[in-house]
Amino acid sequence: MSGSQTSAASQPKPKPDKDLEVKVNNQKVILSHSPITGLEIKQEAIAQGVQIEEDFLLTLEAHGHDPARTVDDDDLVEITKHASFTANDSDDDS
Repeated sequence: MSGSQTSAASQPKPKPDKDLEVKVNNQKVILSHSPITGLEIKQEAIAQGVQIEEDFLLTLEAHGHDPARTVDDDDLVEITKHASFTANDSDDDS
């Protein structure tokens, strides 16, 4: 048997790139990869202590000439150094 096989469990987990730091509801969140889905952004924010839920509406805030846009759970987002998101429940009590 060859010793060249390694299990996935023995592979070191790659560290997130510090350039994948974003804001979610004005709180710093380090994302593990890019592009990343809207659902993964919310899951990683929740895991890092941001008080949101997976079913919240996620919005990529406007920057420069790029307008704000809603990010659906299955939308892929290419993370840039200026990425800032808001997440809130979609209930509008007004």
